[in-house]
Amino acid sequence: MSEVTSVYPYQAVKASNEYGALCRRLIPKPWASAAPFGAMWCELGPGASSTAHSHEDDEIFIGWRGSAWLRVGHQEVPLREGDMVHVAAGEEHELRNMSGEQPFVCLSCYWVDAGGEVWS
Repeated sequence: MSEVTSVYPYQAVKASNEYGALCRRLIPKPWASAAPFGAMWCELGPGASSTAHSHEDDEIFIGWRGSAWLRVGHQEVPLREGDMVHVAAGEEHELRNMSGEQPFVCLSCYWVDAGGEVWS
């Protein structure tokens, strides 16, 4: 049986501005280079938007609190608590918080596709 060796409180993880969102990377540096994926909590303030961008990673967004519009290419879809959306590598995308009063929080998980199916 494995033992839990470390617990990292959310507030203890340093936040940084990434693509216009306040993000906290969740895989500590000693393990990040060996991990097969990355993950981070992202927060957009009321009415805020991330910058439009693309990257070499596939990415899923899981809505945690609040609601946002996710634009992928020319398509825009709502992303609410409990929703999950996949964005393929190379696709331009951005998030826009729907609320002018509450932050939008989501979990972003990303990886470089090894040629397999994302959904099976």
